[in-house]
Amino acid sequence: MADELTIKTEMSFLKSPTTQVQLQPDEFTIDVTGGDFNYQTQSIATSAEVIALGDIGTPGYMIVHNTDPTNYVEIGYDDTGFKPTVKLLAGEWALFRHTQATPQAKANSGACVIEYLLIEA
Repeated sequence: MADELTIKTEMSFLKSPTTQVQLQPDEFTIDVTGGDFNYQTQSIATSAEVIALGDIGTPGYMIVHNTDPTNYVEIGYDDTGFKPTVKLLAGEWALFRHTQATPQAKANSGACVIEYLLIEA
């Protein structure tokens, strides 16, 4: 089977009447090699911790929602120390392809709960 994952995108920016940009909504599909996914919530502490993968062998696309009303959370990996690659402020969402085998997360000053969907690559 092909085109198992569908992603829809849309973004606009309006700073002033003379500074505005709107990307046209788009939709694209992706062939997913693996068959596993993990959808769940996870409490993230202020020290880096592994994001639960479930049965996923190779992480692929990931959408994450920081449900915390106050604190931010960073998503990244450990390469002799936590390396953040994505930062989600309180309430924010992010969609990206995770290229590390073991994604990690870290909250800034208080534990945060993230909601996420991770699709195997």
